[in-house]
Amino acid sequence: MTKDKRVFFYYTIFVSLFILAGICIRYYLSNMSMFFLLTRIYDVIEYIFLAIFFSYNTKKNIPKRIILFSIFPFILFCLFDYFRTKEPSFAFLPLVVECLTLLIALLYIYFEKMSFTFDIPIYQTSFFWISVAFIIYFAGNFFLFLYSSAGNFKDPVFSMQYAIIYSFVTILKNILLCVGVIIKEKNKVNNNLHSINLDLENPFKTA
Repeated sequence: MTKDKRVFFYYTIFVSLFILAGICIRYYLSNMSMFFLLTRIYDVIEYIFLAIFFSYNTKKNIPKRIILFSIFPFILFCLFDYFRTKEPSFAFLPLVVECLTLLIALLYIYFEKMSFTFDIPIYQTSFFWISVAFIIYFAGNFFLFLYSSAGNFKDPVFSMQYAIIYSFVTILKNILLCVGVIIKEKNKVNNNLHSINLDLENPFKTA
């Protein structure tokens, strides 16, 4: 298992544990303050996992370092947003920053990969489906989180629209992630299949 796939595997385990913890805290313990704190912790850890995962898929050193270094400003911004919030709530502003930052990083990585020659079509690689899943997720939820941060989340009509859009984008993302996980990447073509030994005395005869 490669490093990026190992990080993605740990990320999926973390998401599963967070969902279980969130359900227990919100519906069984009915502790919304702890639930909102858990969602903020989730945002930070998710950003760390995805930043590391994306950095492993970057070939150039400078973009790789920028993606990894962005973890520290994001953590500081999340702490700032947490302490400035007067009452427990979802961290919409950190989510906006996360979507915008990681979307830019993903688009760059996708452009970088398209610049290289592949032995197999890019759509037959797991990273393609994973990147498409997160591009849809970040792009689809960016304005949703942005409008929510402006206080529109308290509007019942907007809350219903929020739930519908977020659920649709999240389900689509998870379907594409499943495709990326189960897809079997083909091995590189054997060079022997492309090598032709020519007889110099009879150039039209192959060995």
